[in-house]
Amino acid sequence: ACGGRGVEVTSARQLATKLKPQLPPQALIALVEGSDVFARYPPRQNAFTDDAVLVIAPRGEGDAAKAKQRREKLRAGSDKVLVLPSDARFAAVSSTRVRAALQDGDRGAVAEICGEAVATALLRGEGPADAAVA
Repeated sequence: ACGGRGVEVTSARQLATKLKPQLPPQALIALVEGSDVFARYPPRQNAFTDDAVLVIAPRGEGDAAKAKQRREKLRAGSDKVLVLPSDARFAAVSSTRVRAALQDGDRGAVAEICGEAVATALLRGEGPADAAVA
């Protein structure tokens, strides 16, 4: 959907901003990030609009509680932040790992992180030159 422009930015928030003008007016933008990213880079107060939500994936035990505490410190927009329950499977998930695997054309690594359906959608060819980098 992003036409490979994901490698032109360093975060999902930047990509959403870049793609927003091309989306239908009623589109809901859902950003998913790890609890570690949410802790390091809290959203700006003006980041929340009616068309955007932030989904936090806790990476380890206790991270959900920390993310919820961080969410409560937001002056505005805390209702736009959904914190998922802690799940040990999120610990190995990393956008940096996904980007590296896509750039290397490593279908196995993409499938391990994102699942088979996403790997098929993202890697249409066999090698790095054919990768639809997101």
